[in-house]
Amino acid sequence: MTVFEEKLSRIPETIRLSVDVPTAALATVVTKAADRPAIAIGSGGSAVAAEFLSHCRRTAGHGLTMVMTPMDLVMSDLQLHNASIWLFSAGADNPDIMAAHRAAKALKPSQIVLMTTNAEGAVTAVAQDAGDDVHVLPVADRKDGFLATHSMMAMVTALLTAFDGSVTGSWDRRDRLIEELAEGAAYTRQGSARFGKPVPFRRDDTVIILHDAFTRAVAVLLETSLWETGIAPVQRTDFRNFAHGRHVWMAKHLDRTLVAALTTLDAAPVWSAVGEALPPELRKLALEFGQGGRLRVAKGIASGLHLIADLGGVAGIDPGRPGRGDFAEAVYGSRALDDLAKAMTPQVRQKLRTRLAVDAAEDRQDGSLCVAARGRLDSLRDAEFDAIVLDYDGTLVDTERRLDAPDTKIVDELVRLAEAGIRIGIATGRGGSAGEMLRKVLPDHLHRDVVIGYYNGGHLRTLDVDIDHDAPVQDENVLEAGRWIEERGILAPEATLKVGRLQIALDKAKLADPASFAGTMALCPAVVSGGVLIRTSGHSHDVVARSCSKLAVIENLVSGLSSDDGCVLRIGDSGGEDGNDSEMLAGPFGISVGSGCGTSDGAWSLFGDASAGPDALLLILGALEVENGRARLAIERLGLDAGDQ
Repeated sequence: MTVFEEKLSRIPETIRLSVDVPTAALATVVTKAADRPAIAIGSGGSAVAAEFLSHCRRTAGHGLTMVMTPMDLVMSDLQLHNASIWLFSAGADNPDIMAAHRAAKALKPSQIVLMTTNAEGAVTAVAQDAGDDVHVLPVADRKDGFLATHSMMAMVTALLTAFDGSVTGSWDRRDRLIEELAEGAAYTRQGSARFGKPVPFRRDDTVIILHDAFTRAVAVLLETSLWETGIAPVQRTDFRNFAHGRHVWMAKHLDRTLVAALTTLDAAPVWSAVGEALPPELRKLALEFGQGGRLRVAKGIASGLHLIADLGGVAGIDPGRPGRGDFAEAVYGSRALDDLAKAMTPQVRQKLRTRLAVDAAEDRQDGSLCVAARGRLDSLRDAEFDAIVLDYDGTLVDTERRLDAPDTKIVDELVRLAEAGIRIGIATGRGGSAGEMLRKVLPDHLHRDVVIGYYNGGHLRTLDVDIDHDAPVQDENVLEAGRWIEERGILAPEATLKVGRLQIALDKAKLADPASFAGTMALCPAVVSGGVLIRTSGHSHDVVARSCSKLAVIENLVSGLSSDDGCVLRIGDSGGEDGNDSEMLAGPFGISVGSGCGTSDGAWSLFGDASAGPDALLLILGALEVENGRARLAIERLGLDAGDQ
C-alpha cells in the first residue's frame, strides 16, 4: 500500500474515536454561536473542515458564515465584535495559525473556538490560557502525512455529531451517525470501481471540478489535494459560474480535460443542462450527494479522499508522499504573516478601515500603515510637550452626556498638568456653555491660563472671560447660510433654527432629510463662495465662518511659549476629512479618541475601537509625565499591544 492508502485504511478508527469526544460541550459552543455571524479559518486540509462548518451552520439555520484563510483574517478590516471565529488546525503550531489566533484576539470577537488534534500545540496552549473554547480531538494516527486525513476527518466527525445534537436536542443518533460515517470511510483497494465505473482520468489531464452550493466542502477537498500533491492542475467553480467563460480552457484542451461534477438532487437539473451542452467526447465524472445533508456531505469528504487515492494511482503519485521542492520548508515556515499580525495593531486596523472607506486617489505619505504607525508612536514617545489642546464634546465629555460636567478624574489630570506648567487649550464647536461648565470645575486660579477657542476656534478668549458679555462680530456669510437653510427646509418643521454670529450648529437628529443634507448645502451660495465651511462632530453639522479654525488655539498657545521648539499635543474625536477636529489632529502630535481620516499623516487613534472618548482621553492624560515644565507621553503606560511599542 502507498503511504496515503495506509492513512486511509485507519480513518474509520479515527471516526469511531469521536465516541470519546465531549460532544455536549461542543454542541453548547455551536448553539451559543447560532445567531451570530461566524468566520471559519483554515489552510490546506483544515480549509475543508472550515467549509464543513459553514455547511453545518447553513443546514442548521444558523447565521452567516464566511470561510477565510489566516491571511484573510490578519488583513481583515471587518469589525467582528458580535462574531464567532473558528480556527481549524491539526498541529496548532504553524506560523499561520499563530498569526490567525493573534489577529482573532485583536479583533475581539464574542467567541473564539479552536479545533485541533494536538494538545501540545503552541496555539493550543495560548488559546487555553486566553480562555478560548479549545477542542482537542483524538485521532488513530497523529501523523497525517502530506495531506490532512485523520485530523480533517476527526474535525468533520466532531462537527457532524455536535450539530446533530444541537439541532435535535438529543444524543440518541450520535453513535449511529459515527458508525455510518466510519463504514462509509472504509478504504479497500478496489480502485475506481467504488464509484460505479472507472474514473476516466489520464496522467496529463486538467481537472475541472464543478459543484453546487451544498457540495463545496468536497470540491475544496479535491481542489486542494490535487494541487498540493501535483496530481493534476485543477479549477473549481460552481455550475453556473463555469458557464460564464470558465469553459474556454476546456474547449482548447478537450482531449486533456476531466470534468468532475458534484451535485445534490435539487441541483442535478442544473448540472444536466450544462453536461448535455458539453461535447460528447469530453470525459466526465458525476458524483451525487442526495439532498446534501450534513451526514451525506461528511461521507462525501471521506469518498473524496478515496478518489484522490485513485487519481494518484493513475498519475503515479503517492498523495501521502508526493515529493516537494527544496524551497518548501522556507515557504511553509515563514513567520512573515505572524509578523504582520503583530504589526496590525488596533490603531492600524482602524486607520485601514477608514482609508479603504475613503479610498483616496493618492496619499501624501504613501506606504505601509504599519510602518507609519510605528513612526507616529516614535514621534509621540520622543516629543516634549509644552501645551495640550483638547476638543470638548466627544473628548472631554461623552457626546451623549455633553451637558454634564467632565469626569472628576479628567479634571484632576488637567489640574495636575496645568499646575506643573503645561498650558491648556480647549478648541470647541460650542459657544459660551463650554466656558461656563469649565469655570465650575477648574480652580479659579487657572482660569486666566486656559485658552478656549469657541465656535471652532473663531473666538479666542481665556477661560475667565464670559463671552456672553464679549461676543464676536456677526459674520455676514453665516447669516446668508442661515437664510438658505431656512428657505430649503433643511431642518425638520418642529426644529428651531438658531443662527449664531460665527456658526450655525445643526443637530443631526433634527434634519428633515439627513441623506440629502450634504448635497443641498453644497449648493448654498455661502458654501460655494467659500464664505462658510461645513464641519461635522459626533452630534451636529456646524456651518462656520471661514475665519474659524481650531488651529488658532494651537497658534495662540505656541505664541506664548518661551521656547521656539515647543510642541503641542492635540486630542479630539472628529478626525475624519469633514470632521471639526480634522485640521487640529493632522500631523505627528494629533491623537483621535474617535474617528480618524483616510490619510497616513492625518488623524490617528491610539486604541482603535478598544477605547474612545473620555475613557481614552483619561488614559492619555494619565500617561503624560511632566518634568521641568514639559510633558512626555509614556507610551508603555497606555496598555497598548506589544506590537505598538
